[in-house]
Amino acid sequence: MKYTFGIVILTWMILSACEYTPPISPIFAHNNTDSTVYVYCTCADSLQMKPALNDNDSPKLHGEYYYYNIPAHKTGKVYFMEDRYEEVSACKDGTLKFYFISDSILNTYQWQQIYDSQLYFQRIEKTAAELQVTDWTVVVDSSNIER
Repeated sequence: MKYTFGIVILTWMILSACEYTPPISPIFAHNNTDSTVYVYCTCADSLQMKPALNDNDSPKLHGEYYYYNIPAHKTGKVYFMEDRYEEVSACKDGTLKFYFISDSILNTYQWQQIYDSQLYFQRIEKTAAELQVTDWTVVVDSSNIER
């Protein structure tokens, strides 16, 4: 009995010392194209100069959102550190913008040129309610990849 009580107390002390990490809530991005694409996710109405993407980047946290390179015909995730509904709703106009940039553009141009000419091939705007309907998934297709 003493040992059981001691184990319970020790377990409680260890668990209470752990810092709470809020749940990570992804938005899924499915790449229906034949090449790798990069997803840049922001509340802004255009690609931003900072943070800049480059083709050597693996998933990175820039400001509030991660961006990802998503291989052809695969699904990637854009992560949110808190409640994604609240974060998307917090955008000034209530919409989150997904900018999809082809691998060939990112390998050919510097970020300054991509930013100046807004060289993304697809932009998708979604409200939190719209993302909930699609189970928090956006789909990029190849209908206008040649930009």
